[in-house]
Amino acid sequence: MTSLRTEKILSQDPGNSFARYGIAMELAGRGETEAALAEFATLLANDPDYTAGYFMAAQTLANEARIPEAIGQLNSGIASAKRTGKTMLSVRCRQCSMSWIASAVCRSGRPEVGKRTMACG
Repeated sequence: MTSLRTEKILSQDPGNSFARYGIAMELAGRGETEAALAEFATLLANDPDYTAGYFMAAQTLANEARIPEAIGQLNSGIASAKRTGKTMLSVRCRQCSMSWIASAVCRSGRPEVGKRTMACG
């Protein structure tokens, strides 16, 4: 169950990106990965320039050791940051996010995944 206030905002304004992002983050924080990813997907389909959504979706995926998907979200987030003029954000987030992914690879016990995907360009 997400916060009633945020749900009310979304019921009145389904395109409210900030509210949808908040719900996705809340779900991710509770470990409801698939529900969180669905909210991130809706957010980014409706607002492809909501750069933070890509990076937090990537972190959510990395926490589940879904490394190739996480890298895909990172690359989309970097493209969004560049498209919207947030170049420094793209550099910082890429560095941060790659460390999340490296950590997830280590936790997954599947270093072969890291070897195959860490050179994502």
